[in-house]
Amino acid sequence: MSNSAIFKATAIVAAIFGALLLLVPNDLVAMYGAQPMNSTGVYNSQLYGAFLLGLAAIDWGVSRVMAEDALRPVAFGNLVGSGLALVVAVVRQFQPDSFPMGWLNVAIFVLVAAGFAYALVAHMDGVQMHRPAH
Repeated sequence: MSNSAIFKATAIVAAIFGALLLLVPNDLVAMYGAQPMNSTGVYNSQLYGAFLLGLAAIDWGVSRVMAEDALRPVAFGNLVGSGLALVVAVVRQFQPDSFPMGWLNVAIFVLVAAGFAYALVAHMDGVQMHRPAH
């Protein structure tokens, strides 16, 4: 899979979840079988949705960038974020009040983390994250 495809696929998933979290957060949690959130939960979900839409814009934008040294920090940031989210999602699924739809999040974060790990290893070999100043 090309770097462009990885960035575009991630952008699409982030845009879908971002828009749902920003515009209809309680409808999204209802799809997971959860109770409606209070105003604090809605507020935090909307903030997260806004962040996801921003990440989607970044990932879509860099999907057209050909310079791998410019892509590496963005791919690394996506890997860190999706890796940490994967840990949170897996831990959540082993709580007694988790929902079966939560495994969808686990699957998404596995695929995204694997995609960016693959991009960093297979497509960007030899590209340094930070170049020493001379």
